[in-house]
Amino acid sequence: MNHTKELKEKLEDALNLRFSETVQNKLHDENKNTGTTKFYESGFQITAEVPKKVTWDSEKIGEIIKNISEEKRKAIIKTTHVIDERKYAQLSPEDKLLFADARTVTPGKTKFKISIPEEV
Repeated sequence: MNHTKELKEKLEDALNLRFSETVQNKLHDENKNTGTTKFYESGFQITAEVPKKVTWDSEKIGEIIKNISEEKRKAIIKTTHVIDERKYAQLSPEDKLLFADARTVTPGKTKFKISIPEEV
């Protein structure tokens, strides 16, 4: 792990240790478990974002949908077909061509890293 990444992780850990209780209290006051909240500390505005991460148990959903109508299923259940990018990369050129019209590649969210340049 490079030095800058280690420092960033240590800073994030320190901020979390210092402000986690404040963030949870602020979110609670706002009737939220996740989301963005702002507060002030020593003259600085601190903005904290607690992302929402949702996971579903596919097996349990599979059992539940057996007992509901097809109409309701179509209204609430989203079924998707995807190909793992690593498996796609291993396909033959002919197989890749089969899926070409179904595959769209778009840029993801840009991430920035701020670092102090090394002295020359």
